[in-house]
Amino acid sequence: MKLPEIMFALSGGIWRLQRCWPSLVDSQPPAVKRIIVEATPMHGDRSRRHAALLSVNPLQPEEALWLQLHPYGQDAALPALTEHLQHALRDDPSAVVVAHRRGKRAVIRSVRGFVKVLRPGKAPTLVHRQACAARYYGGHAVLAALLQHDDAALITAPLAGRTLAELGNDPSLDDGGLAGCWFAFGSMMRRCQRELPADWCGLPQHRLEDEWRIVDDWLMRMMLSGQVPPERVLVLHQRSQQLCGALAGEGVVPLSLLHRDLHDKQVLFTPDGPALLDFDTLALGDAALDLGNVLAHLRLRAYQHAWCSELEPSLSFTRFRLARQALLNGWAPDEASMARANLFTELSWIRLAGVYQWRPAWQKMAKHMVQADDHQGL
Repeated sequence: MKLPEIMFALSGGIWRLQRCWPSLVDSQPPAVKRIIVEATPMHGDRSRRHAALLSVNPLQPEEALWLQLHPYGQDAALPALTEHLQHALRDDPSAVVVAHRRGKRAVIRSVRGFVKVLRPGKAPTLVHRQACAARYYGGHAVLAALLQHDDAALITAPLAGRTLAELGNDPSLDDGGLAGCWFAFGSMMRRCQRELPADWCGLPQHRLEDEWRIVDDWLMRMMLSGQVPPERVLVLHQRSQQLCGALAGEGVVPLSLLHRDLHDKQVLFTPDGPALLDFDTLALGDAALDLGNVLAHLRLRAYQHAWCSELEPSLSFTRFRLARQALLNGWAPDEASMARANLFTELSWIRLAGVYQWRPAWQKMAKHMVQADDHQGL
């Protein structure tokens, strides 16, 4: 089903769909049961993120044209959200919910920092991962200090700076400055990497089969989006199997710390150096996966024409190549690691193509993504 970018809500107002997460009916054949939505108002404070829901009739999906909008800053599955938002607003009237995935998590931004609100009992796991990140990255990367936490929320200090994605969009930053930032990020990651024992910090291992299941899950959602011919989805499914087979053929690789969601919006350049953000998915695994994910997102930015002016869209591709080479110069993977990273890049690209089928603003781009055969460059 094709989701419109702009929708009406049952409770009123016009809303822009930012991100969507389709959940599936556990039946044969599979179908989309409902779609969890993050939306922003077309009029008013567009920094506010609202959680919403689309219930879908598999036989008549076109009927799901009205958002069921949740009251701002409320979520029955996140009972701590309302209290934390009210507390943040007392200290800072400009505090705002900047992310809200219904039933799973929400993030509040204020002058105090960032409050991540989760389901009760979920925060201690993230606190532990934050401590693991500090132990592993702390000597080489800036990390936000953990100020406070309980069983359903954690508060981290604010960090001053701009992400790599924002720097790429800055027309005042010349090519040399952009390359320098990406080289510094790559150098930081190279210095951080080291082999770890399988029981390090009690973190779970993220194995190749775990990654393949995630990719295959998004391929199913790609199929159900109706935007990609089934035969093309099958080709991508078979290709993901080949990629995993090639990675498995490399044998056992040393365990390292995996961020697992590493990309240009998770790297902040501060006055004290590069900072890493968001350690929710931290695990042990093959470091080439993180490098591959960064490279896939770099390519995605080129497809989005993110780093260019409207008059010169080709600059996006030029700056993509520049950043990619600077990153690899700094990261300096050996030949075997680079070969695995290239495989992970393509695997990540297939997953991103599935994710962006459900981002209304990018569905046209996502159609081109699934046809692309050159996954390493442009």
